[in-house]
Amino acid sequence: MQPKSRRAARLQGFGLAVATAALAVVLGVRLQRPFDAATLAIPVGELRSQAAEAGLLEREARAGRLAPAFVRRHAAQLAHDVERVRAGLAGKPAVAPLEPGRRRALALADALQARTDALARDGHAVGGDFEVLARALDALETRIGQGR
Repeated sequence: MQPKSRRAARLQGFGLAVATAALAVVLGVRLQRPFDAATLAIPVGELRSQAAEAGLLEREARAGRLAPAFVRRHAAQLAHDVERVRAGLAGKPAVAPLEPGRRRALALADALQARTDALARDGHAVGGDFEVLARALDALETRIGQGR
């Protein structure tokens, strides 16, 4: 390799290392920032969707249109998804005005988790009140969108 080529390769390597480090710092800072209205609405919307889906699953099971094994398996997948979203909510605070909303979302996630776990164990309709949870999460998502 010629001296100019080595120097150019070293400069390119150094530039790549600096760019990678800068990207890692920016990403780390972004991931540690508290939830704002836009970023808090995302997990709340996911929980609302999961509650609505669990409600539909339970209604169809109650009507006898789904096999208990299918209901158990799908409810277990929903429970796993709820736990993932809940962990994300628990992982960092929200900006001060939205912190009560984040705590409310965590409480609703806990309730949804308990009900989907019960449905996953039983495979039959358990009176999970999923529609009530979905409505509460919808109302919370609306309040967060309005900055309250």
